[in-house]
Amino acid sequence: MKKILISMAVSSLLVLSSAQAFDEKREGFIVGLGAGYSFVNNDVKSNTNTKFNVSSKNAHALATSFKIGYGFNEQFSLYYLNNVSWFGFDADKADDTYTAGMSAIAASYYLDPCSPWYITGGIGLGSYGNFTEKESLSGAGIMLGAGYEIAPHIQVEGNLMSVAVDKDGSDFSAVSANLTVNYLWY
Repeated sequence: MKKILISMAVSSLLVLSSAQAFDEKREGFIVGLGAGYSFVNNDVKSNTNTKFNVSSKNAHALATSFKIGYGFNEQFSLYYLNNVSWFGFDADKADDTYTAGMSAIAASYYLDPCSPWYITGGIGLGSYGNFTEKESLSGAGIMLGAGYEIAPHIQVEGNLMSVAVDKDGSDFSAVSANLTVNYLWY
């Protein structure tokens, strides 16, 4: 059912924005991809034996970003956002890859129609996972940030993302500071 709703929403955006898509304006259908650096602060309080062999640890990570949505005008865009920080720990003998991320409804607001500066934020489903073991837990996620469009379509964005999961008496949380370079098709 969820896939059907997402497909219908994307199809509607495509139909509504076909006349305006990819016309060098931040209006109509938009798609964005990005990658960069993330610093993740993990805090795990586990009452059970899980595949998450971490406690309170910091990690340097790869940050990835995906956006798909609609620009209502040159200043305001609303989109689906998927941000993920991919990391490991030096002390982890299993050499597992962990993820902290979120799938959210997000928005960007440019300070002026011609301004390269913007603020962004999103709220949605957060996840904390052991990618190697294919185990993931879901909870709440929130993201706030700001960015600068250094050239048409190319943006540098910094944001803070917080993910919190409570599962069977165990608390998993990650706060990540992300700096990404994004390419936005519009």
